Amino acid sequence: MSADFQVIHADIMAMSKCFGNEADDLDKLRHLVAPTPTTTGDADLDTILASLLTAFGALHEGIVRKLHGHARSLKTAGDHYQSNDADVARLLDSMIKDAG
Repeated sequence: MSADFQVIHADIMAMSKCFGNEADDLDKLRHLVAPTPTTTGDADLDTILASLLTAFGALHEGIVRKLHGHARSLKTAGDHYQSNDADVARLLDSMIKDAG
């Protein structure tokens, strides 16, 4: 793999790792984003607060899933990038050999 391709491949793989790490770190904060509902003494308010906390938790979980999905997509792209670079190198070698 040429130096230019190695730099790009390394960047793609680093982004994949970064997205995965950030998703893991964000997931650890779940208890802060959606804490257990408390009672306020007002049943209507308790219901509304519980619904809001549930919604916040669902949004948080969705963001974590998206970040993990982006990490997987970047990893796949990096793997395909490396594979395509190897295929192009083999094709070029074959063409040079056939021309000679």
